Amino acid sequence: MAHLKRIADGFTDQILIAAPPATLQDLTVLPLTERLYLTIAGYFPHATYHYRERPRGCGDLILIYCTQGEGWCRLEQRALNIPAGHFILIPAHQSHSYGATEADPWSIYWAHFQGSAGAIYQGHFPSTRPIAKCSDGMMPQIEKLFTSMLDHLQQDFSLNAFVHASAILNHILSLLFLRNPSLCGEIKETHAESVERSIQYMRLHLHEGLSLTQLAQQAGLSVPHFSRLFRQKTGAAPMEYFIKLKIQRACQFLMTSSSSVQQIALQLGYQDPYYFSRLFSKVMGISPNHYRKAHQ
Repeated sequence: MAHLKRIADGFTDQILIAAPPATLQDLTVLPLTERLYLTIAGYFPHATYHYRERPRGCGDLILIYCTQGEGWCRLEQRALNIPAGHFILIPAHQSHSYGATEADPWSIYWAHFQGSAGAIYQGHFPSTRPIAKCSDGMMPQIEKLFTSMLDHLQQDFSLNAFVHASAILNHILSLLFLRNPSLCGEIKETHAESVERSIQYMRLHLHEGLSLTQLAQQAGLSVPHFSRLFRQKTGAAPMEYFIKLKIQRACQFLMTSSSSVQQIALQLGYQDPYYFSRLFSKVMGISPNHYRKAHQ
């Protein structure tokens, strides 16, 4: 790439917004942002000749999300292609370079950020390949969130604006790393959809006493396979998740209806109201009656 012109920024219609030093100092100690806060963000459309190199790395973590075209990144000794719909999270203090390809220069949203929560998101990447695909259905939402974040900062450059932008960035990261099928271990997108359908099935049958076998059969999977995929996708066992959905619905009944605890238990498939009350207390840390009184 030595023959190419190389530029770090200055692209037509680009957006680049950096937090002032005084704002950064405040963001490091505010309870809402101390674990994750935005330092600089932008959008580079059709970034021909884009190139950045940092032999000593950067103090921030860097998220790059490619919306069109293609780019590349070199981390230490690893060379990675970054096509449209893919993203990379560059660790802090790691030697790197990145840029647009000559044939089809990328368009990218990007953000630098700091905070201890960054390492948690970083841990969701396989150590062998720190790049992932954003699911097709999620892409419009991710782009809308980036646009909202940057629009907000262009209209308001206050500390509160950066607090809000940091919250949006946290939402973006949680979608990319915690709700993205390509980062759910061995879960293929079709299997992830099976889990989503199973959750929807649970919601429609909260009045029943579904068993693990019934849920696995509904998903078209064996019990062990279904249980493993469900836990990888949601972080909870299927029956544990189903119980929490029931308790969530019970909370709604307790707040919005005059039904007795026994009636609510029956509506959720529990014949024994005492068992239901013990289960509710275990999940919520408070009895149904005390929950109702607290929310009257």
